[in-house]
Amino acid sequence: LALLGHGNEKHFGKIRLWGAVGWGVGCSAGGVVVTYLGRAAAFYGFAIFIYIALVVMLTLPLKQAFAVKDELNMPLVTEGNEEEQSRQAMSMTTKLATLLRQPSFAVFLGVMVVVGMGATTLQSLLLIFLKDLGAPDWLEGTALTVATVAELPVFHYSSNIIGWEKMGAPGLLVVSIIAFIVRANLVALLQNPYWVLPLQLFHGFTYAGSYAAGVYLAKQSAPPGLEVTAQALFSFCYIGVGGLLGSSIGGVLFDEFGAPNMFRVKSALNFFALVVLCALHVPTRRTVRKWLCV
Repeated sequence: LALLGHGNEKHFGKIRLWGAVGWGVGCSAGGVVVTYLGRAAAFYGFAIFIYIALVVMLTLPLKQAFAVKDELNMPLVTEGNEEEQSRQAMSMTTKLATLLRQPSFAVFLGVMVVVGMGATTLQSLLLIFLKDLGAPDWLEGTALTVATVAELPVFHYSSNIIGWEKMGAPGLLVVSIIAFIVRANLVALLQNPYWVLPLQLFHGFTYAGSYAAGVYLAKQSAPPGLEVTAQALFSFCYIGVGGLLGSSIGGVLFDEFGAPNMFRVKSALNFFALVVLCALHVPTRRTVRKWLCV
């Protein structure tokens, strides 16, 4: 967002959609590589492309983009200066405390953990469920491709959705959570694995919508100078904590109660998160009130 410049944050989705393109191309190309050259070749290819990405990243004007004033006016740390290092460490602690003391932001992070749990479940454990239903390998790959394609229009038009007064980032997040609830319950009803393909179209909102809205809300919710820290916390909660809990808890539920019940539990958790978001997250509450007054 810093590279996009002030006032252009809502256009994040138009940049992020190329990550979805890379994911889709990588899945297709990776399947061919593994089939004809073996699994080891895929890892070598990964290393090569990561190196290329690193080289490209080093050409970006990162210093200019992140040259923001330290909101706590802490001096720079110099090697061997333990006192300054201690003060700088306190600075980070203060940053986190400042953000987490805001009730709406704390609620937002908690909700994103739950949303991240659901997103992980429908990314990884879904394929195991399809295999149990007798899905061929090509169907699993096609399901991932459909999900990736579904992300593209949502990422591309997320700036328009966020800029729409009646929707905004809070509205996009609400719609994304509702889409997950619907998708998870429909997946739980699957008996024929081929019906997963139209359901994968929901992925555009359940992942791309929630991600784009989350990035924007994290930026907008942060006090001046704490935007980067807020976005780091969002990513940590959504992808890190949510991903870890989604895989671990989801795996236990899958083994103990079966995939359909696992999806229903995740749906119920997201419904609870949606209620909490609408009740306690101030920007979302305002958006929902606008909808109810129309």
